[in-house]
Amino acid sequence: MTETVRAIQLAWHGACRFSDTSILPGSAIAPSRPGVYVWVVGWPQLRIPSYAGQTTDLRGRTADHVKNLLSGRDPLLDPDLLAQSRYREVYRPNSAAWDLATSAHAASHRQLAAANLRAYEVYWAVLDVHERVLQSVESGLISALRAVAGLPDDCNHKNQLSLRHENAPAVTVASVLPPGVRFSRFPMSYSYGVLPD
Repeated sequence: MTETVRAIQLAWHGACRFSDTSILPGSAIAPSRPGVYVWVVGWPQLRIPSYAGQTTDLRGRTADHVKNLLSGRDPLLDPDLLAQSRYREVYRPNSAAWDLATSAHAASHRQLAAANLRAYEVYWAVLDVHERVLQSVESGLISALRAVAGLPDDCNHKNQLSLRHENAPAVTVASVLPPGVRFSRFPMSYSYGVLPD
């Protein structure tokens, strides 16, 4: 029996940009709909994907990421290197990270978190499909990002470019970026779970 391969087109939208603590006024805002998203760093001429995921609520997931970054739940990177799309971790969460408001280091952590947040842009593609198909699109995107960028499985600060959905349906995916937007090391098309002929 041959499994049906779903052909998916991702129409990417964005960018959502950030101030020290929130989304910049006038910035694009993801809708409260299912889809895939990618956080990118760097300059407009050299936007490099750093984190990719899928969710049933793009707006809510973006807010969760911001909250986690600012509250000490996520690692933080050297902001000068991050702006150059290079990674060097300078903070890693631990048990004390959940109570940064009482920490002597809270002010320096807030400054570092704000600098990290300002370095990112978020792009998303709405995808109203069954959750298993959404998982295949995400896993394929992550796999393709690793291949295009030549990154090892444990390449960055959260292992975020890692596969999570091994038995999801087969998909072929093509991307359309917003006008004037270019990503470096980004797969414009990929397949996932498709057996070779």
